Amino acid sequence: MKSNFSILLAIIARVTCSAALVSLEFSGESNPTILRQRDANVQETLGSKRVYYTVNVTLGTPPQNTTLLVDTGSSITWAPSKGDVAYDPKRSSSYKLTKADFFNVRYLDGSRAAGDFFKEDLAFGNDSIKAFEMGIAKEGQIVNDYGILGLGYSKSPDSGFVESMVRQGRINISAFSLFLDNLESSTGRIIFGGLDTDKCTGSLCQMPAMGGKLSVTMSSFGISESLNNHSTSYLLTATSFKESALLDSGTTLTYVPNALYESIFTTLNGYRTRDNKYHLVDCRFVHRGLTFDFGFGDGALIIKVPANEMIVSHGIYGSKPDDLNIPFKEACHLIIKSSKEVKGNTILGDTFYPVGLYRF
Repeated sequence: MKSNFSILLAIIARVTCSAALVSLEFSGESNPTILRQRDANVQETLGSKRVYYTVNVTLGTPPQNTTLLVDTGSSITWAPSKGDVAYDPKRSSSYKLTKADFFNVRYLDGSRAAGDFFKEDLAFGNDSIKAFEMGIAKEGQIVNDYGILGLGYSKSPDSGFVESMVRQGRINISAFSLFLDNLESSTGRIIFGGLDTDKCTGSLCQMPAMGGKLSVTMSSFGISESLNNHSTSYLLTATSFKESALLDSGTTLTYVPNALYESIFTTLNGYRTRDNKYHLVDCRFVHRGLTFDFGFGDGALIIKVPANEMIVSHGIYGSKPDDLNIPFKEACHLIIKSSKEVKGNTILGDTFYPVGLYRF
């Protein structure tokens, strides 16, 4: 996939896109400890439990069920070799080892996986890719011992999940779109091969991808509040603000530059616990029509993320802090974080995705 591909972002809060396409469903899970003449569109349904997105696929002959995290921030797909959804190459007649001990990947949160590269038949929904090259993790793990479906730009035109679908004639162009069925849904879809615009509502804005990655220019950030028919907006960035932001469905949280994070925390009258382990805000913000407003490109596109995606209760993220000095009757966790935690990278993770449609 070439780096001059563009990214389309929908500026709508609800996207209804459905079509008679070959489909793979995604679902999500809440475990924050992890951090066209034949317009050949292939549609995959995703599961989204609001923290990360997963797809169910099968590998091998006979097929073995496994679960992969959808990751737009990396290009390597790999399967787990242990756990409840492990893939066992010894049980497959279509397995072919290609590079022993050559697979090694490390992610920004410090997690890693290492093992072999191999070729195997991968099936999803009613479709499949034959002899797809991917990794098998013999060392390392991520959440729930899942593997990774890497949908990021591939350095080689002969590798990568989307590129393999083009090469085998499953789709016509190296493109895919990712969206949730609606804001309340725990499921969504990936459509491989393009975007079904006829059955989508709302507006789309096109921006160039940056640096050979699924990154876009973030140009502003603000907080808006709508209460008792009165709206107030706070712009927290200067007019000169420009930041490359990675669209990464494989990262749970959203990370912004440290100076911006501190402005957000101050604007919300946040409280740090004595051990600095938790950064808390008043839970009432969730019920006051608050949105986090991300601006992109030349400012024509503003995506408003509802507060309940970035401000969550103890049961969803972490335990209840043991601090008697918390100034709020009900304290919630602020889960937009400083980029200092991920080596200075600005990342729009899973908490950013529920409000739009993204075509890569």
